[in-house]
Amino acid sequence: MLEKENMYEYFKTINCRFSATMDMWTSNQNKGYMCITLHWVDDDWKIQKRIANFLHVKGRHTGEKLSDTFTSCLLKWYVEKKMFSLTLDNAAANEVAVKDVIVELKKHSPLVCDGQFFHVKCANHILNLSARDGMRVIQSTTKNIRAFIVAVKGSTVQWEEFLKCATECGLDTNSGLSLDVSTRWNSTYLMLKDAIYYRLAFDRLTSYERKRYEHISPSAEEWKNAETLLPFLRKFYDLTAILSGISYPTANLFFRGFCEIKLMLNDGALVQTPPLVKWPML
Repeated sequence: MLEKENMYEYFKTINCRFSATMDMWTSNQNKGYMCITLHWVDDDWKIQKRIANFLHVKGRHTGEKLSDTFTSCLLKWYVEKKMFSLTLDNAAANEVAVKDVIVELKKHSPLVCDGQFFHVKCANHILNLSARDGMRVIQSTTKNIRAFIVAVKGSTVQWEEFLKCATECGLDTNSGLSLDVSTRWNSTYLMLKDAIYYRLAFDRLTSYERKRYEHISPSAEEWKNAETLLPFLRKFYDLTAILSGISYPTANLFFRGFCEIKLMLNDGALVQTPPLVKWPML
């Protein structure tokens, strides 16, 4: 591993092409930060990555501002003549930024294929947008399951009652229950997966405490819909995990994964299962 102070010299001498990713983050203080990561294959054919910069970007995050910040970082690391591609999400400002970046880099050195393939759109962001739209469509299916989990985890007594029911049903009580959060669609998949595993415990608890839980207890149809939805969410979840890998190439994996999801969604629509009919297509 190279020390930080030696990276400048290393980037000066290495002859490979670099790919970069650029992402914007917003802190709890509502401040915008940019993270720039460089990716390359070294002389030993090993995939390498380094965070080149993580900095506060003041003011409005216009395309011009993002472009200037990004290209300044490349100049600092002496890689402006060695760039191959830049991966961004689909924000409108990024569309403007990448065009400015291409113009600026061409001033220093020609780009591969004149920059036609320089802009790579983030496949995981596309998956995320599609999955989030799907979450809005199926939220009525998950409403009572979520409410039941909130009630069960609301106090120590209720949680102990639930664990007792799970034990009586022969279920593993070490797995626990997940509760989803609005900012992470994949947390809904994890919540449904856990809830379906503990369905017998939920039903048993409702029988013991009918007055407390019957108004939020999921119906048989809601459980069926959740079980139908789970394989679809699992496919999104697994592909997101695969495309998030950092120790292997991923550009060759997204097309097959996207096609599998598209075919699966088409098949689901043909079955005419209500929650899946309006699921957004990729």
